[in-house]
Amino acid sequence: MNYLIKYSVYSVEGYLIKEGTTRAKNKQNEFMAKVKFEEYLKMKYPKLDKIVMHSCTQEIDVFKNFSSLFGDIFK
Repeated sequence: MNYLIKYSVYSVEGYLIKEGTTRAKNKQNEFMAKVKFEEYLKMKYPKLDKIVMHSCTQEIDVFKNFSSLFGDIFK
């Protein structure tokens, strides 16, 4: 499953480093998507102090739903 994560990253000094939305692909559940994304951010930003994840929602794949109804004509 894919998840969309809205987040903000703050430095040790309390400044906003980055905010945005990212896609976590092929994760088993919401918890694993958040954990893997947190590990990635800690590696990318060594002065990271705080991560605020505003939302984590499952991405709905419309074509996948249609292909289950009509076969593989959309692939």
